[in-house]
Amino acid sequence: MSTVNSKTTTELEYSRPLDVHRWSDHPEVNQFVNKIWNEYLENHFKTSGGVGKRPKSSFKNQFKVLLLDLYIAWKQDPELLVSISRSKSAYKAGSRYNALHISYKIVEVIDYLEAVGLIHQRLGSELSQRVTRIWPTTKLISLFETARFSIFEIVSHQDKEVIVLNVTTTEEINDDQQTQRRPKKKKSKPVEYDDEDYGPIQQMRCDLQAYNKLLHNTFVDIGSLDSPNVTYEYWDKRKQKNVVKKVPIGHQNKFVRRVFYRGDWNLGGRFHGGFWQQISEDWRSQILINDHPTVEQDFSGLHINLAYGLKQQRPPDDDPYLLDLMFDVDPKIQRNGLKD
Repeated sequence: MSTVNSKTTTELEYSRPLDVHRWSDHPEVNQFVNKIWNEYLENHFKTSGGVGKRPKSSFKNQFKVLLLDLYIAWKQDPELLVSISRSKSAYKAGSRYNALHISYKIVEVIDYLEAVGLIHQRLGSELSQRVTRIWPTTKLISLFETARFSIFEIVSHQDKEVIVLNVTTTEEINDDQQTQRRPKKKKSKPVEYDDEDYGPIQQMRCDLQAYNKLLHNTFVDIGSLDSPNVTYEYWDKRKQKNVVKKVPIGHQNKFVRRVFYRGDWNLGGRFHGGFWQQISEDWRSQILINDHPTVEQDFSGLHINLAYGLKQQRPPDDDPYLLDLMFDVDPKIQRNGLKD
């Protein structure tokens, strides 16, 4: 594993956010966590635990979440980094999106793990528009290699919220040259809500929790892969360049949520999560469920036909994306543009 000073920009970009709901009650997992906690952290947090406001979740539980998530990232791909925010506003212990009450105290745990040589940390900055990245040192990797439990024993906590209400905000930055504030970028983030705000919420949550339980008990894989990830290149509008992305394929990338947009229960409600939503049609055709091949139904012009149905009109018999040529381009290019 490369050192903290040798990570390239590309390597730093290959990351995913910390999963604050990583959990396990399996005895061997707890034994593994306890061993590292007792050897490296217990004495320090015994003395510092009484200083300041006590977190809703103990330092040990916060360490457990962090350790298990680092372990899963390493098992998925040794080069995959975990991104974390060092902003206090990112940790709301009473939020419905933070069932384990992970607080800003986790930053103290992260800094101490770095101090004792168990993790590397590259601090983020506003200039780089990148939050902090962490990854295990060779010392921690050697401990990971002694683990005697399956990744199937590590799960998303049962109280992890599956119904998400999002709003879109525009972040701004100060322009010292013009003494003005100018738009930086748009960002979607979840907001709090009450179940009573929208009648179907509880039933939707129950249905989706049952679906995630089914996914957890089902082996979904792409058996033809040489490594447990799919790599592809796409155009990043914000960076204005082609970016290579790796999608982890396997058990730990199957959790599905239902997201409503713009703070409105009448907008969205789409399902997001499973790795099959993040890969191309060619790769999806190779998915195995419990080692059995699968077939993906392709409903041509589905959304256009739904729109016609809502207006109680008959949809066109031909391909709805084939219109008279409007631009001086290949008809196939125009069709793809219309679909997008």
